[in-house]
Order: sequence, then structure tokens, then C-alpha cells
Amino acid sequence: MGEGIIVMSATPVHPSSSPRSRATVAGLVLSLAVLAACTEKQARTEEPPKPVRVAQVRFETPVDRQVFSGTVVPRTEATVAFQVSGRMTTRPVDVGTRVEADTVIARLDPVDLDLSLRAAQEAVAGAEATLRQARADLDRYEQLRASTIFNPAVFDQRLAAARSSEARLNQARSDLALAGNRVRYAELKAGVAGVVTAVLQEPGQVVAAGQGVVRVAATGALEVMVDLPEHRLAEVVRADRVRWALWADPDTPRPARLRELSPAADVQTRTFRARFALDEVPSYAQLGMTATLAVERVGEGPVAALPAAAIFQQGTGPAVWTVDPAAGSVRLVPVEVAGWRGDAVLVRGGLAEGATVVTAGVHKLDATRRVRLLAEEARR
Repeated sequence: MGEGIIVMSATPVHPSSSPRSRATVAGLVLSLAVLAACTEKQARTEEPPKPVRVAQVRFETPVDRQVFSGTVVPRTEATVAFQVSGRMTTRPVDVGTRVEADTVIARLDPVDLDLSLRAAQEAVAGAEATLRQARADLDRYEQLRASTIFNPAVFDQRLAAARSSEARLNQARSDLALAGNRVRYAELKAGVAGVVTAVLQEPGQVVAAGQGVVRVAATGALEVMVDLPEHRLAEVVRADRVRWALWADPDTPRPARLRELSPAADVQTRTFRARFALDEVPSYAQLGMTATLAVERVGEGPVAALPAAAIFQQGTGPAVWTVDPAAGSVRLVPVEVAGWRGDAVLVRGGLAEGATVVTAGVHKLDATRRVRLLAEEARR
């Protein structure tokens, strides 16, 4: 409607005016009300569309993903020690030395061990001589069995002496074998291929049997060790997929599987130590490297991830505003909240793939208000 000019008389209307005057005043008031309504309608009609920020609905299978930090460790790490006592003369390995199976790690002074071996050899020789003498005495006396001077008691004594000599010979031979082993034990060898991670004794020290000399970590099988908080144990145990990646190469994830979970929490950190076996290990992986472990669990049904600000609570349940970009209109659509992922809400139901949803200022919209997409949103 066009603009109108209304001229009002400044002469007051007296209450005792005629009915015709009162009708004139009522008509004038009605005209003013109609004019105000038309002006308001025109202003509302000419109100510019409200700019809104939107997102596209993309449905996907929900995946709950938890990321932990861990360390690359060997599956087995053993402390290597001599099986005999002695003074260590050499140790040709240091921390970081890679060793193969049967590689000599350290040596003991063999002098005392060689003397023990010779003593054992002499003991065997003496036991053999004693046995020969006892058997000869037994054979000679047995030849007198048919004579009158044969005494069964003396025969039994010589038979016992021969058997005792035979037992002492067997014992001496066992001692000789042990002495030979001790000589071989003077060389400490690696049992498996690995790398030396710690040196515990130095050359010149006298070490006891079983006292650790070096620590060797087997490099044949590596694992990722992670300390898990107690509220994440169930998720890790029931995980559908576990992937790991080195901090130095985060873009190359590889499969892993839970191999060992501590049954008790650490008394200081109150975490549970878990070890994950690695099916694929790159050649550049080193012990002690930092690794990230992603534990994933697949949810049920397709869901769409939307910003939390897109949810409109109308008292009857959650809903979102969908936009018709061509018409510039909005429509409130009820949805079901399936869960949360960080700062995003997972919804299902009511929405179509590719639908446009308002993600900000949802409580300032109504179905009669036209909207327009922000320039950067429209280009998407």
C-alpha cells in the first residue's frame, strides 16, 4: 500500500456530541488500525531472508574410535647370565649391539675351569683302575667256588666291592661331563637374535652363576605397549578393529591385536598395561619409538554426524531445521539422537541423504521466515 496522509482535527470531541460525531470518530479509529496492519504486513513481507549456516547430511556406519599413546617394545627381553662363577675377562658387546643366535657376549677366565676338568678326568681314570682291580679279584675268587676254601661271605664282599667301584666310575664320568660343560659355559652366548638393551657387568668383575651380564631384546617380534585407563578396558576388549601407527609415520596405519592384558592395575598410575601384537612391522621401526593405537568399534545402523548446535529442542523431542535452498524455506524435522562423537551429535531417522540442515541459530527460526544460505555455504 502507498503512503497516506491523515489530517486530524485538534477540536476535542465532547462526550455529549451527537451520534453522528461518535460514528465519525469510530470510523477514523478503524481506518488507523487498518492502515497500521497493512503497514506491518508490508514490512514483514519486505523483510530480507535470514542468512543461515548449513551442513549436508551424510549417512555412514557409526564407528566409536579411541586413540591411545604407546611404545614399541620387544615381545621377549631376557637377562643373559653365566651358568658358572668366575672372573669376566671380555665383553665384546655394548648397548645397541645387534647379536645373532650363538654370538659370544662375554667370556670368563678359563684357568680354574680347565683345572676342574683335568681333575675330573683324573678321577675317571682312577675309578676305572679301581673297577678293573675289583673285577679281577671277583673273577679269581669265583674260580675257587668248587674248592674247600671258598667262602660265600668273602665272595659277597668282593662282589659288592666290584659294584661299588662301578658306581664310583659312573659318578666320576658324570662329574667329568659337568666339568666339560663348565668349560663351555665360560663363553656366554646369545640364545636368539636381538639387540643389547642394557649392560649390567664390566670386564674384570667376578660374577656369580645366574648374575645378569647383559639384557637382550629379541627383535623377531615387536609389540606396542599401552597403559589403559580402567574406564576404557571394556571398549578395548570388545573392539572390532585395532590399528597402530608410528608417530614418525602417522599416515600409514597397520593392523594390531590385543595379546596380553594385565589382570591388575599398576599401584601408582592405576592403569592396566596391555600389549598388542603387530602383524606388520616396518623395517625402520625401532625399540622405544612412540606409537599411536586406534581402537575402533562399529555401531548399529547408518547415522549422520551433525554439529551439536543443529539440534532444536521443542519439548517433544530433538529435531533439526531442514532448508529448501531453491525456495528459501525451512521445515522442522524430528530426529533420533543415536549418540555423541566429540562435539558432534549422531542422528538417525527423518532425514534424507544430502539434505541441507541449519547448524547455527536454530532457536531463532520459524517456518514462516525465509532464509538464505551464506555465500561460503552455497558454494559447497
